[in-house]
Amino acid sequence: MVSINFNATQFDPSTGSQDVFETGEYGFMINASEVKPTKAGGTMLVLTAKCIDEGQMGKQATIRLNIQNASAQAVEIAFRDLSAICHVVGVLNMTDTQQLHGRPFRMRMEKTPRSDKPDLFGNEIRGYLDAQGNPPTPGQASGGGSTPAAPAAPAAPVAPVAVAPVAVAPPVVAPPAAVAPPAEAAPIVVPAPAAVAPPAAVAPVAAGAVPPWQQ
Repeated sequence: MVSINFNATQFDPSTGSQDVFETGEYGFMINASEVKPTKAGGTMLVLTAKCIDEGQMGKQATIRLNIQNASAQAVEIAFRDLSAICHVVGVLNMTDTQQLHGRPFRMRMEKTPRSDKPDLFGNEIRGYLDAQGNPPTPGQASGGGSTPAAPAAPAAPVAPVAVAPVAVAPPVVAPPAAVAPPAEAAPIVVPAPAAVAPPAAVAPVAAGAVPPWQQ
């Protein structure tokens, strides 16, 4: 069991070489995983898979992936193979290799002479398939042996919101205040001129009489 954070959607899954003759296709389940150092100072993820087909039951195949290596190409190949395995077993976001254990999938195996001992034969893995024999699809888990996720329920239609009409009352305009007619001006009473008494009659001076002012 190895703790590893790996998102299989970040790499296109390896589908094997189409121009390589396939000597056999077999069903497997991974039953062990570990990390081992390489002689070149890198790190190798080693997955042990046990065959589950009749007649081959119990035979094992080893998957070696150079997840740390001086060669960037070797690392990319390793991660693409790991992506293919994740896709065909239905684990796209892996946090531990234990999640790959016990999930059926299939591998294309080719019988080839061993490089270290040409007189002996070994197997090279040429492709990974899901339990039904389908190749991995980028970004989509095949889910070999895993319970498929339930399809998302369609979103409920949104009911239109009834908007009640708002009655707008007309503005109340108060009638203009009644303007009182101007008060009639009081008539100007001009007092009548005071009666002028007629001058007192001057008594005639009798002839020979001496006026009073001369007396």
